[in-house]
Amino acid sequence: MTVVFPPLDGSITVLPGFLDFHAEHNRDRPFAQFPSISGTGVTSVSFTELAETTHRIAHILRPNREGADGEVVGVLIHCDVLLYVATLLGIIRAGLVVSPFLSFAYALCSAATAASHFP
Repeated sequence: MTVVFPPLDGSITVLPGFLDFHAEHNRDRPFAQFPSISGTGVTSVSFTELAETTHRIAHILRPNREGADGEVVGVLIHCDVLLYVATLLGIIRAGLVVSPFLSFAYALCSAATAASHFP
């Protein structure tokens, strides 16, 4: 399966433009892979699945893009990286400005906790 890369000439916005590009041109390529819950095999999330998820998040936050663009949304959530990325991209897709609240100590603590679940 050949990967198609987005143009780097500024014709596509970085976020969520690159995600949309990959969802269209690299539909089945994995955005992320991680061990399956059963412990055998790998679970993948494709670019298409991530893009669709960000559209759902954007619609939940701003149905029909009602309200003003550029409102700032503060985000403080404790979740896995995939959900965090989807949430941030969904906020951006909704036309809002994301302001994540994540301290370095919190990130280290979360990483250490996540790493403790793997052998």
